[in-house]
Parts: sequence; structure tokens; C-alpha cells
Amino acid sequence: MQLHDIKQVSIVDYLAQAGFEAKLIKGVNYWYCSPLRSELTPSFKVNAERNQWYDFATGDHGDIIDLVCALQHCTTAEAMRRLAALKGVRLAPSFSFGGITPVRSQSPSMELISVQAVKHPKLLLYLSERGLQPSDVSPFLSEVYYRVSEKCFFALGFPNDAGGWELRNPYFKGCFAPKAISTRP
Repeated sequence: MQLHDIKQVSIVDYLAQAGFEAKLIKGVNYWYCSPLRSELTPSFKVNAERNQWYDFATGDHGDIIDLVCALQHCTTAEAMRRLAALKGVRLAPSFSFGGITPVRSQSPSMELISVQAVKHPKLLLYLSERGLQPSDVSPFLSEVYYRVSEKCFFALGFPNDAGGWELRNPYFKGCFAPKAISTRP
């Protein structure tokens, strides 16, 4: 059984086998009380035509594999094995021309290089495109230089409450860890 075949397993049928009944059916949309949490009003929709689900209360969504992962608290590989077993078939062995690919143990390291007043023309342009003047943001924003692996980048940044930096530029929105909220007195 291949990935394409596994994704064809009907979410509606899977939920029925798991004991979940649709509370409302409107065309191709089946509405359930969420199987992922307790609720009284159905906010979990399955589109039977696309075989996809969406939980309006949490914003979670996906295909049959994502649903099995969420319901069974398992990995994608385990969800695929469970769905294949449910259909009574074996998964095709995985194949790669490159052999076994080592799994990266850590994400690329990020290193803070420097923090200074906002002066870079590209960052000043980015501020003006967002309707901000340097004088308006100078007490809050800084020009932050950082390195990811061997590449250097710069962005507008402001410190968060845990000592990290929230970073923004026209191409990147992220954080220099640790991630936290930012409060101002």
C-alpha cells in the first residue's frame, strides 16, 4: 500500500469505525462533535469529497493521516502502519537512491552577532513601507545582525521578556530564542 492509497481511506468511514457519528450532514460536509476533545456543539467538519477535516474550535486540520496522528498520539509512520493494517494490507518498503539519510539532530544554530540603532537603508525602507517613521520606533526597535549556520542576516528586532529577540524584515518573521511575550512598562 502506498501513501496515495492510504490517503484514500475515508475519514467518515474511519470515524464511524471508531464510534463517532456525524451530528449533521450537509452535502459533502459531515459535522461531528470533535473526536479530539469534549464539546457539545459540532465544530469538527469532514469534507467527504476532498477527504479532509477541519476543527473550527482549534484551527487544526488535515487528511486521514493527520487525524490518526492526532487521535492516536502517534507519528506519521505509525499512523500509516495503522491505516494499512486497518485495510489488511502491508506498506510497501521505503526506497531511496541515496540510501539511509541521517536525521538532523538539531536545527541550524542561530547566533546573535550585534544589536545597534536602525540605520540600514533597506530596513528604513521596510519601516516606511509599513507606514512607520524611524523616530516613532527608535525607542523600541533595533537593527539586529545574526548568523544561521554560516550565513549572516539582519532584521528589525525588539527584545522579548525571556531575553530573546523578535525579528522582522521583508523576507523573514521569526525569533532568536528563547521565544516569549514582549511587555512594555
